[in-house]
Amino acid sequence: MLGYAVSANLERLARTVWVSAGHLCCAAVLAMAVPAHAGATWTLNPSVVGTPARLSVSASLVVADADRGHPGVVFVAATLPDGSLYGLSNGSWSRVSGTALPVYFSGTLGDHALAISSSLDATSLAGTIIYAGYGSSVQEMLDARRYAVLYTVPGSYAGSATAGDWLTFSLNVQDFAYPDRSAATVDRVISLHERYQLPLDVYLTDTMLATFEAGYPALLTRLRSSPYVALNYHVRPPKPYYAGYDWASLWMKTAAEQLATIRDYESHVTDPVTGLPGGASGGFARLVQYTTGHPVIASLQADPTLYPSVAQVFRELGATMTVSHSAAYVNLGTTSQGLTVRPEHADLKLYQSPGQSAGGLIEAGLAAARAAAGATNPYVVGVKMHDNDFFALASAWTTTYGKPHTTPPWALDTKSDLKSDADMQAQWTLYEEALAWAQGNRTRVASVNALGMGAALAAAPATPLLLVSGTMHIESSPLRWPDPDKLIAFFQRATAAGRVGNQATGMRWSIGADVGWLDGEARAAEVIRTLSALGVEWDVHVHSPADAAGAAQRIVALGGTPNTVLSGVKTADIERFRSAQPGTTGYSWQAQSLWGVVREGNHGPGSEDLSSGLWQPRSSSDWMAHDPSASGLAIVGGGSRDLAGAESLAARLTQGSYTAPVYSATVMVDQVTLTVSDAVNATTSSDGIEQIEAFANRLGVLPQVRWATLSGAAAAWRAAGSIPSRVTNTQ
Repeated sequence: MLGYAVSANLERLARTVWVSAGHLCCAAVLAMAVPAHAGATWTLNPSVVGTPARLSVSASLVVADADRGHPGVVFVAATLPDGSLYGLSNGSWSRVSGTALPVYFSGTLGDHALAISSSLDATSLAGTIIYAGYGSSVQEMLDARRYAVLYTVPGSYAGSATAGDWLTFSLNVQDFAYPDRSAATVDRVISLHERYQLPLDVYLTDTMLATFEAGYPALLTRLRSSPYVALNYHVRPPKPYYAGYDWASLWMKTAAEQLATIRDYESHVTDPVTGLPGGASGGFARLVQYTTGHPVIASLQADPTLYPSVAQVFRELGATMTVSHSAAYVNLGTTSQGLTVRPEHADLKLYQSPGQSAGGLIEAGLAAARAAAGATNPYVVGVKMHDNDFFALASAWTTTYGKPHTTPPWALDTKSDLKSDADMQAQWTLYEEALAWAQGNRTRVASVNALGMGAALAAAPATPLLLVSGTMHIESSPLRWPDPDKLIAFFQRATAAGRVGNQATGMRWSIGADVGWLDGEARAAEVIRTLSALGVEWDVHVHSPADAAGAAQRIVALGGTPNTVLSGVKTADIERFRSAQPGTTGYSWQAQSLWGVVREGNHGPGSEDLSSGLWQPRSSSDWMAHDPSASGLAIVGGGSRDLAGAESLAARLTQGSYTAPVYSATVMVDQVTLTVSDAVNATTSSDGIEQIEAFANRLGVLPQVRWATLSGAAAAWRAAGSIPSRVTNTQ
């Protein structure tokens, strides 16, 4: 996905800069980035929009009062992970090989707008650090410390900016019984993700955070500094608010007492034997100190009666997301108790399947995600591992705190047995195969961590646009031809319906006429010209693919203009229509959009695809998958094709879990009865022109609704970035 607003606080790492052999260099000193150097009277305010797949970075630099109006120089520089230095001048980056840094601006100092990048694909630049500053020269700027980190490119999103499928790789770290093995596992997993350049979510318990702080500081530094890692948190026993573990009877306490108790726990390290909060700083509050300003997922898994209090405390401490362990799936943008819920449509517990094909497991998860009723793009498969999955037969917390050991005190001297060397290797092999598959398929399947999700949510439109179309098919059989006079009278009213509010026109309509009607209806030319004058478009609708160009050619001969919509197409024919269809005498017709996708050449139950929204089909066999690299065609989803379905989707778009800019829905009218179709039940409804007019007047005043033809919906979707918006039918 593209266009996601990212706060400047998403910087993964700020470093101290110094001059060495005439070059700017980066010292691995961990500290949160600040707008400008501490104590400075000048400011640098970054603005970052987009994911690394389409990144726009700018900033405003305001010089100190003492420097205002004096001559000086502004510099913008970047260091790549390999240590190379680049400077920005006249809109171009150039590598610095000597001591001279390119000048961004030279002249009178004051307020300066810095344009760093616009829609840049920075997915291969994770870890790159951008700096800005000013002075009378490079040396004077450095001596006066008038420079700051402007932005660090995160590895939070890997893949196409318009991917319709996402993977989230999660490592739950919890094995306090084997701290050396746990630390080595985390370190190795980070190395793999850095090698394959794929984002990773690492979830620490408070016990493991304290363990790494005390005994593995270099690992904790790496967790904080790796551009591919998002550091998160999960609750585990012996905390008494973990689901099924209320050994302290918190449920009997008042809300105020619950909140105070949970705050105490999440500000201190919990004693693993007594289960009580200790005196040392720890818990979620301690983890947030390492991730200030970053989107942080807190996997709460709290007892349902305590969840409101738990969620409130974590919100107060800085959590931005949580995890659902009960919902069948979660769309991007779903919220609960004031926290965004991590999106997921399929839970792939990779540790359960050593020896199997990682690619096959992921593909199966994605297929299941796309088929879930009510699911929306992006379809997310969560790839899960625990640290102990790589070396132990069971985790330390289940071994120590598992039933019946649900009350204190707990003994810590029992450890799980270790896996055999062969079983350990099988887990590593499967995991690396999953990463290799993700890297090899990143043109169509993105990998995202908490930072990437936060960026996606920040830029999602508050309310997306819904483009509503009207359509009709006229079949070849004369028994199903409409009365020309009634047809014209219908569209005279239908094209005027909904001219309300800010709508520039009434409802927009298109007709797909098969060759039988085009060749056999004596008044076809009159109908085409009359309806075209009303703004009705003519789609190509045929039951034999070989007739497509002929139908378009016939529309032209009758005085009309065929658009580029193939209205009604079998999934098996999708590949054929990626290329131009030949007609006669050198004429050809090229489809650009598809509507009315069917699995079989009929309208029986299960044949029709009733999805809403738009996407670009990967292939005839995998047509529900959006593939940014697939050529040409876009599917315009019509939804249930009745009045209620379009109206329901318009209302749902205000709920926050619809994050693409543009969606689509269609009202389809039967050509004989001139009433709205009931595609779900493969029949027609009793809703005629009066009901359509009332519907259009209700819907047309909504700010999120626009009238559009099928071709117009596709054009608007492409103009908005081709971000997939498929919504699986909910009826």
